[in-house]
Amino acid sequence: RQHIRNAVQELQNMFQEFDTKESDSDPEVTRLTVRNWQEKVVGSGKATLVNFMKPSCPRCDALKPAWNTVAKKLHGAANVVVAEFNCRDKETKKEAEQFCNQVQIRSFPKIQYYSAATSTSGEEYTGPRTERDIVAFAQQLSGGPTSQEL
Repeated sequence: RQHIRNAVQELQNMFQEFDTKESDSDPEVTRLTVRNWQEKVVGSGKATLVNFMKPSCPRCDALKPAWNTVAKKLHGAANVVVAEFNCRDKETKKEAEQFCNQVQIRSFPKIQYYSAATSTSGEEYTGPRTERDIVAFAQQLSGGPTSQEL
């Protein structure tokens, strides 16, 4: 019986850890879901840089600090919204997984740039996962200031 209680406690701790990981992004990072994609990306009139991720992904966790810094650097400095889409979202799990499959997200994390004009198809970022390189990518595509100007 004790080993069952220990296992249950371990699972509860694990779920609590996942909840914490999902909410530790910077406030400048826009949360995207299936339900708000149309409004926040397609109908926003702005370019959107999206980090497609899932909570149990070590590479996603490793990218999070750089992604938060990218959001801070681009916040208000360029016409680019920095966002995150959780492909394993708890509220819309099945819909989120289907959406990620539909937009061909097969590995994590995956960074896509959606321009304001063509917000239905993204351009994949394949460069180094550093703040400087990601910011430069977004600014090059958006026509925003160079990283030296920030």
